[in-house]
Amino acid sequence: MTDNGVKKIESDALFHLIMIRIHLESINRSLSAQRMREGPWLLHSCRQLQLDIRFIVEEIMLLSVAANKQAGEQITKAIRKEYRAGNMAKKLSSINSNYFPIAISVVETDEVGIDGRFELREGDHLTADQAVRFWSKAGDNLHAKPEIMSETSVREWFDQAMIFLNLTKSLFEAFEVDVSGKGMWIGGHLNYGEAKGPVLFHAAASKE
Repeated sequence: MTDNGVKKIESDALFHLIMIRIHLESINRSLSAQRMREGPWLLHSCRQLQLDIRFIVEEIMLLSVAANKQAGEQITKAIRKEYRAGNMAKKLSSINSNYFPIAISVVETDEVGIDGRFELREGDHLTADQAVRFWSKAGDNLHAKPEIMSETSVREWFDQAMIFLNLTKSLFEAFEVDVSGKGMWIGGHLNYGEAKGPVLFHAAASKE
């Protein structure tokens, strides 16, 4: 692959990361605003949380095919039409078995010329199954009539959004993902909550 080709892939992947961070920040603003206000829990803020969650999961899906133009176009069209997240996950898995990002950490090494190597990171992070459940549940609520959501349901959604926010932040603290389905791994940091933006690097993480 040419340098220009690699740069295009990195540019596309970075765009998806930026969008993930934008929607995470939107979730955080909605949660913070609700904590600071008095009165009933706001339905329109709940709807925004559901939209942000949907968008984030969709951007994660698109990130996994950043190096596959044809698959990327297929997934983009499918996301616009597909209501069932499970079907989307199956479609992605058939294209790229490593479509979901993996949480990694940097471990010091004595190898000459290498600052560190990447290993799987322990802890609670957003998983593919969790992402599918969040995506589906948000879609169910967005497609339902607003009046079916009680204040209790709205409160529960704010709680769920906080869980989703923390799991996703943890996943993208340092991660890697195959963006091609053919072993082109790209890693990066979302740098959520920091003054600098997301960054990418190439990684070959240990799967042991």
